[in-house]
Amino acid sequence: MYEVLFYYDKKGNAPVEQFIEATPIKVRQKVLAWVGLLEDKGASFKRPYADKVEGKLYELRIRMASNNIRILYFFTFERK
Repeated sequence: MYEVLFYYDKKGNAPVEQFIEATPIKVRQKVLAWVGLLEDKGASFKRPYADKVEGKLYELRIRMASNNIRILYFFTFERK
């Protein structure tokens, strides 16, 4: 199992968390479910659900009707 940690800037803002919180409830539930799947599957989470962008940068690929949500992520030490 992996642990998902959100990025915080110097002012304490977490852009991805803020984005998720600003979405409608159904979208938010699906996004959080996919983040949970990423925690479970980690690096084995592959296309069409996740994909490598470049180098060590990956994207979580969430489809909601005609909307496509992409959340960028990378792996660090200790399965985070």
